[in-house]
Amino acid sequence: MGEFFENINIKGEDRSFIVSGIRKVLAREGFKEIDPVQLSDKPLDLSGDSPEVFRVLISQMENNWVTLYHSQIGISRFRVRFAKELMSPIIYFNLHDGDVLCYDYYVDGKLIDSFCSIQDYFSVKEHCKEGYPEKLSAILSNKDSINKLGSILHSEEPDEKHDGLGMLERFSNLIGVTQSMNSYYYLVNGERLDACDAFLHLAFIKQKKKILDSSLISFVLKVVLVMLAILVIVVWVMLAILVMGLFFKVM
Repeated sequence: MGEFFENINIKGEDRSFIVSGIRKVLAREGFKEIDPVQLSDKPLDLSGDSPEVFRVLISQMENNWVTLYHSQIGISRFRVRFAKELMSPIIYFNLHDGDVLCYDYYVDGKLIDSFCSIQDYFSVKEHCKEGYPEKLSAILSNKDSINKLGSILHSEEPDEKHDGLGMLERFSNLIGVTQSMNSYYYLVNGERLDACDAFLHLAFIKQKKKILDSSLISFVLKVVLVMLAILVIVVWVMLAILVMGLFFKVM
C-alpha cells in the first residue's frame, strides 16, 4: 500500500497568530479544547476521527510555512474556515495511495485553484481539477517557478503522471514547504516520527448543545404566565361587555 498524506500548509510570518486562528475557528465550530491525553483511549486509523473529535499537530515555521496535520480526513470545511480566518495563502495537499496528488489553493479566504493528477481516479466531481500554475503566483517566486510547476503538474511522462509521491516532493521543494510528506496518522503512530516533539499537539471535542439556563427558563415561564393572565382578563372583559350589551338590548 502506498502513502496517504493529508496536510494544510499556511504561509505567514507569525506561528502564534496561526495557532490562535485555528483555536478561534474550532471554538466557533462548537469545539472545546482539551488535553490530547484525554483522547488516548480513542484509536485512530487512516479513515480519521469521528466528527465529534478534532486533533491537530502544528509544525514549527520553516521558510515562512506552517504545516497542519489534522485527524479529520477529507473534511473541507475546516481548511475553508482557516483560510477565511487567517487570510493567508494556504495550500492543502492530499496524496492518495502514493499515486494520486490533489491540492486546493486558497488566497484571502477564497479557493483559487484545485488539481488532481489523475482526472478520472475519483468519481466525486470536485476532485477532477486541472490545476493552473499561474494562479499560484503568490507562493511562487517568479515566472520560471510557474513554468517549473507546470512541468511538474502536467508532465507527459506516464511514470511521472502516476507518481503522486514524487510530484508532491518536487512541488513542495519548489515552493519551500519542507513538511508536506507526512500526515497526522503516521506521526502519532510513530511511522514517520521524525521530530514529533517539535510539533504543537492540540485536541478538541464537540460540545453538546447547552440546555437553557434555569434562570432563563424561569423568566420565560413568568412572561408566558403574565401573558396568559392578561389574555384571561381581556376575555372576561369582552364577555362582560357582551353580556351588558345584551341586557340593555332586552331592557
